[in-house]
Amino acid sequence: MKKRIFEKIFLIIFTLSFSYAYAEAQANSTDSKGEKEYPKYIFKPIQNDELDIKDLRPYEKRRLISDLKKRLEEHAKEVERIAFKLEDLGVPKVENLLTKNFDFVGEKTYKSEKTASDKGETKDIKIVMIDTPNGAVDAKRAVLVVSYAEGGGATAFIGEYKGKYFIMTNIHVVAVKTTFKVATVSGVNVPFTSAAFIGDDRDICIMPIDTLPEGMIALPISEDIIASAKEGDGVVALGNSLAGGVVLTSQGSLLSVGPDVVELNAPIFRGNSGGPIIHLESKKVIGVSSHLRVANGELEKNTRQMENSPIKAETRFFGTRIDNVSNWTPVQTAELANIADELSTSIERYTRIRFFIERNYTSILEGSSYSELDKIAYKYANAQRGNQLGYKLATRDLYDDISKLCSLECNKLKKRKVYGYFQKEYNRYISLFSDMRDDFSGRARAVMK
Repeated sequence: MKKRIFEKIFLIIFTLSFSYAYAEAQANSTDSKGEKEYPKYIFKPIQNDELDIKDLRPYEKRRLISDLKKRLEEHAKEVERIAFKLEDLGVPKVENLLTKNFDFVGEKTYKSEKTASDKGETKDIKIVMIDTPNGAVDAKRAVLVVSYAEGGGATAFIGEYKGKYFIMTNIHVVAVKTTFKVATVSGVNVPFTSAAFIGDDRDICIMPIDTLPEGMIALPISEDIIASAKEGDGVVALGNSLAGGVVLTSQGSLLSVGPDVVELNAPIFRGNSGGPIIHLESKKVIGVSSHLRVANGELEKNTRQMENSPIKAETRFFGTRIDNVSNWTPVQTAELANIADELSTSIERYTRIRFFIERNYTSILEGSSYSELDKIAYKYANAQRGNQLGYKLATRDLYDDISKLCSLECNKLKKRKVYGYFQKEYNRYISLFSDMRDDFSGRARAVMK
């Protein structure tokens, strides 16, 4: 019995000795590249958030880096998910929370991918200097603050385009009935000329001027954005943000270029409309701040949170291109205001008709009077509907009256001479009124069958 126990002990001791000898042999052996092959337990632990790499060999460091990269990527995905949640709650996204891409470059040096600042951009740019015959001048000296008499505001600027000076802004900035004041950042009032040119297919308006106002400069306009700028380049948007009466600088990068617009991630606000978007490398204007789009539906949120989604933010910012406008149409700014006002009236009237229909023809939307609709509502409310025939006659007359009213509004829009920028919205409401006219004309005929 004792003999069998001693045999087992001897076997265990022999096995342990052989394992230790094998590990030592492996540790002292070299691989095909001349580097020692160490078992995985040789890696040093992470202590106090610092790597103890003093005694690690190059290939050991590579293994450690590979392991840490995987762990870092897992953390990065979690941080990104949290960042999206914060964005949805209105907290601005914090860039570069984690540096994901590491390359091993030496004994103690770890280098990340080049950031925007490595490409020539500078964080927190507040002043963009523009070269002029009198030296470099702050670009804000070309920006104009637009203030409306009834409150609110917008932006304009002076640009040099094809060898001439123009006051530049959006059509929707000047196409207003209310009076407005335009001033430089120095407080000098600048009169808008009544003669203007508009891009036929986009929201851009330019007004020629003979000389620069006192203390002003003109920003050079890019004549070929595709050739001079590329995605990822730094840009700034200057404007009267939130109609505060001062010109603020918003920095970001160019995300993409489309046929009529550019997209950027520099935040623009209500009041920035009409302001210049300046390409930092060329110091030229590549767009005019015009509008934003908000993607806050459930489907959009889920799509934005996908790792490979090109759209991450809830709000997207756009500027109108100037460089490739094919045709400039001369127009009076007062005429633009009339067109915009008539379109606004048509939109309001369509909304009122829809409200009347959705309330089962018993309620009219409060606000400004719409006498034609008021008459229809009054007639239907006082119609005799005591029997089935009376009900049918009253309903037929109601449907017929709504159809005729829609036909009237449709014809008004068709007769109006409009320009490219407004044409899309005019066509939309012509179509909406036409569809409603045909729908109620059919209902009127069906009632008496």
